Amino acid sequence: MKSSKKATSMKFEIIFENNKSESISAKNIYEAFQKSKEKEIDFMDVKYFRPAKIYRIFKINNVSKKHIANFFRIIAFNLKISNNLPQILEQMYQNSSALSDPLKNYYPLIKELIEHGFTLSEILAKLDILDNLSLLSLRIAEKSEHIKSSKNSKDLSEQILEISENLYEQEEYKNTINNIMIKPKFLMAALLAFIIMIIVFLVPQFSYLFDNDMNLMPDSLKLLLIVSNSIKYNYIYYILGIIILFIAFAILNKNDGYLYVKQRYLLESKNGLYKTRINYRILYYMLSMLRSGSKINEIFDFFSKNFDLIYLRKEFERMTKMLNEGETLHNVLDSSHIFLDDVKTILITGYEAENLAEIIENVLSLYKRDLKRRLDKFVNSIEPIMTIIMGLVIMLILLMVFKPMYDSMTSIIS
Repeated sequence: MKSSKKATSMKFEIIFENNKSESISAKNIYEAFQKSKEKEIDFMDVKYFRPAKIYRIFKINNVSKKHIANFFRIIAFNLKISNNLPQILEQMYQNSSALSDPLKNYYPLIKELIEHGFTLSEILAKLDILDNLSLLSLRIAEKSEHIKSSKNSKDLSEQILEISENLYEQEEYKNTINNIMIKPKFLMAALLAFIIMIIVFLVPQFSYLFDNDMNLMPDSLKLLLIVSNSIKYNYIYYILGIIILFIAFAILNKNDGYLYVKQRYLLESKNGLYKTRINYRILYYMLSMLRSGSKINEIFDFFSKNFDLIYLRKEFERMTKMLNEGETLHNVLDSSHIFLDDVKTILITGYEAENLAEIIENVLSLYKRDLKRRLDKFVNSIEPIMTIIMGLVIMLILLMVFKPMYDSMTSIIS
């Protein structure tokens, strides 16, 4: 019995505000929280409370944006009926399955912390399962009672539902792009494995036709035979090379310099899908901050510290500095390539008319439909292109492999 419990337990790490850490073994995060209370750990002193790094790397008990979005959606609908959030969380815990809902064991933890006076945004920040910009939107939603006198204020449940829809949009975009690339990647891997098998096992058979005499073989077969022997006797090094290549790409994708160049290229394109999506996100989060009474320079300053894209952080830092130095919004926006032309027009017109929040709110639904249309168009156009590219690659590889065999047969016949 003990061994089964040990097999199902996992590590949780607690990072404190002073950056000291402590590790706890438990079956789930709520049990880890209970054990932390037994150790008299005050949640006020906790910076992050989450599964250990190794579990996050392998996405064990991983909480995606889609799960968080669904969590917010259920809360939003229930808040229309009852304002009792702890009771809503209790019902969600009773009605959810741990297999389909990685957040199931978070519900009693969140419920208990809310009953102890923590806000939902404070809890999700410490549990490290929501990005800073979504946390900002949630904090603004929690203050909706305070800003009800504003014409831009909304019911708490409606604002939480908006957060949910935005998270769904982010996850849907990511999944759509990933799904487009899965088929070509799988086909290329299968084709590569097939070609390697031919080179390693079939090519040497052709060498017997020439009694393994390299001088009698055509040049194309000689080259392929050298490749075949190299793979056969050095396959360990090739496998290690592939692993090192994967690790190098993984490290590169975490490198700020590489990410900056990549994001800059994508965002400085004239009118791409990626740029449209980022502009939609900027408008969405800007609207959230405008509702709370923030000014443009405060919004840009917040973006410079909290946006998840390094290039955007650098750009907003530069634009904030320009605004603080007295530059007009028109000149600031013109100095950057991250905004679409119509978004620049919306921001400048709304700012000068002093009804920016209202204008952004009216155009966001149009942008969402446009983004969906562009995404569908991208998917429909990329699949035929990928098919053509795959066909050309397959023809090239087959030509490289089978031409030496054809040359061999021709040489023997002649």
